[in-house]
Amino acid sequence: MPEKIQTDRQQLVEQMKTVVMDSLIIEEMEPASLTLLYQDFYLNISFAPMHPLMVMQFARAINRKATQKDRKAVNELNLQGILGSFAWDEKVECYSYRSTHWLDYPLS
Repeated sequence: MPEKIQTDRQQLVEQMKTVVMDSLIIEEMEPASLTLLYQDFYLNISFAPMHPLMVMQFARAINRKATQKDRKAVNELNLQGILGSFAWDEKVECYSYRSTHWLDYPLS
């Protein structure tokens, strides 16, 4: 990949990280990800400058077993969802949503 494209993508990701950091209270920061609590959800936002992508993973603890109705609701959300996927993980007792976004233009 040409160096100009790599540089442009890196700048786009850095600009995106700045927008997120200016908009939300970040609890932990690593070179490729930001972690915070958002409306009772654990939120991890990861960035991949090579592509460039932004991946958001929301998770919330669920202190009960999933019912058939819950499983059906998650399945329906996945059937209708375009940008992400929903899951109810009984092993770690959490509900999660994961969404991947291609960064075409800077956010403002």
